[in-house]
Amino acid sequence: MKRIKKTASFLLAVVLIIGFIPLQTQAASKKYMKKINVSWDLKNNKTVTFKTNYAGVGMRKMKAKITDYKITDAQKTGYKKLTYVIRFEMGQKNKPKEIHKICNSKHFKKNNNVSGLLNTYVIDYDTGKNLTSANPYDVTCTFRWTTLNTRKEEDGDGCFLYSYRQQIASTVIYPQNYKGLCIGFGGGTKLIAKKNDTHFRNGKAVFGQTSFFSKKDKTIAHFMRVK
Repeated sequence: MKRIKKTASFLLAVVLIIGFIPLQTQAASKKYMKKINVSWDLKNNKTVTFKTNYAGVGMRKMKAKITDYKITDAQKTGYKKLTYVIRFEMGQKNKPKEIHKICNSKHFKKNNNVSGLLNTYVIDYDTGKNLTSANPYDVTCTFRWTTLNTRKEEDGDGCFLYSYRQQIASTVIYPQNYKGLCIGFGGGTKLIAKKNDTHFRNGKAVFGQTSFFSKKDKTIAHFMRVK
């Protein structure tokens, strides 16, 4: 058998949902996030399972949790500061035949990656709009992404890929009287960003219109309200 050498960066893509939202008042549809099919099971130090799409093998289960969750007074008067860390696990080891499928998939050959998106969200509960860029609620967010360790996997036929254990340290500053803050993480149902995913990042679509969400499977995205 002809040996084919391919390298896949596995679980590298972390979408921080960064875009631009015009600084203007948005019309609110009350409790929008409550009405869509997502899981509201996030708690500090609780591990949850979500799913995300991988080239060649489809939807895979992943585990992650929020740790170091803390709310304090911000330096700016009248504001609060939320800090937390999202820790993503590497996921299950791939069998040799799965490694071969991933490395020889159409998506990998075209894009030189396997997707496996890991997403983090800061969203307004009433409207379902993104808060990680400029927004009418005066919420600001910063993220620091770190790779903790790496695992190499091979199929015995020259194909290999790497899995990564990652974390995102997050800081959210918000007015102390703002009640719409919710945070979350999850995967995606598509291998590449779709039009509405980009619109969501730019403040022109709500979360339930993206591929980071599924009407049939609420385990794709997990959230908690900040109170």
